[in-house]
Amino acid sequence: MLSKRKLKSIIFLLGSWAFFNLLQDEILDILRERKLKKEEEEIYSKESEIEDKRLSKSTVVLFTYYRSGSTFTGELFNQHKDVFYLFEPLILAGVETGAENMKKELLERIFDCDLPRFSEYSSSKLPSYVKDSCGRKNFCFAHATKEFCSPPFCGEDFTNDRKMCSRGPCKVFGKKGDLIHEANRICNSKHVKAIKTIRITSISPFVEFFNEFDSSQNFKFVLLIRDPRGMLNSRLRISRIQKHETDKGAEITKKVIGICKKIVENIKTITSSHFMHSRTIILRYEDVALDPKSYAKKIYEKFNLHYPENIDSWINQNTHNDQKSGKMNIYDTRRESAKIAFDWRNSRSNRKMPYQFLQPLQKGCAEMLNLTGYRTFASEAEMFSENLQTLVPNEEVDFLLHL
Repeated sequence: MLSKRKLKSIIFLLGSWAFFNLLQDEILDILRERKLKKEEEEIYSKESEIEDKRLSKSTVVLFTYYRSGSTFTGELFNQHKDVFYLFEPLILAGVETGAENMKKELLERIFDCDLPRFSEYSSSKLPSYVKDSCGRKNFCFAHATKEFCSPPFCGEDFTNDRKMCSRGPCKVFGKKGDLIHEANRICNSKHVKAIKTIRITSISPFVEFFNEFDSSQNFKFVLLIRDPRGMLNSRLRISRIQKHETDKGAEITKKVIGICKKIVENIKTITSSHFMHSRTIILRYEDVALDPKSYAKKIYEKFNLHYPENIDSWINQNTHNDQKSGKMNIYDTRRESAKIAFDWRNSRSNRKMPYQFLQPLQKGCAEMLNLTGYRTFASEAEMFSENLQTLVPNEEVDFLLHL
């Protein structure tokens, strides 16, 4: 029979053993929890890193219309060193409306930085001026992308001389070879890809498509619009310069009224889609023309881009150059922007719009003009009056960009 002392010792030892077992289990549980927490933190950190990297890159699509000031506005993106900019890449799908599947295919390739060359999409349906422009380097409007105007794409740097870049000693994007691989690499290296297009006149068929690719592209959209009266006047003036335009005023008026209806349709599409509404800004060409530096700052801010050091001098060079003589270049960005924007209603200008077009155009574009904050004029006197502002306060469209 055990003595009380031995029994106490045994009980003490058993209790100590049980205590240490419990303590060991507690310690193991704590260590396991810490390990799991560390693993979770590492996973979260990696996911955050991936998300940050994704959010640091984005794709901007600039929707606009013919003669809407898009060459200048698009160039604000092209001038930024962190942006890879493509001018009218969807022209490969043709100049007419439709061809949505081909446009989506081209966009998907651009999203992946698998840049399309002219020889891959050359078609007998493309007009001769497109074949001539795109066929020269086997890449459409290569001269409009700053990176393609300097080595290795050109023998020397023609970044500030687009005419030489277009027609000078620059290389052809061959069917195979290092040049297209280098172009794709540059596309991939930039924080922002920006695409300017007048080939998507109706946004609605593309909403689902953009939504599908948003996780990889982090889309942002710009709808650039212009006063249809200024647009019409510009088209009337150049109707004899380009072979694919017409000099019939009534026909051009009808086309511009059609654009007004598309703008209204697109604004309604954007407003009704949370995906598009949360990612889109509307720019009025006239606002940018009146205060290009302030709007450039606002645009860069919206797209998380710093304001580049070179942009002030570039804006000065391209908004204060009144072309009084010399041959007109319809795609030149070097214009006196504020003057050009409202020249259609300047009675002293040789570029003023003939009054006969005003009322038919205003009638056909009434909803668009009202929706986007453009004043209508009841008479020729009002049209040419310097006391009446063209732009009026507008809060109906909440994603119209204001300073």
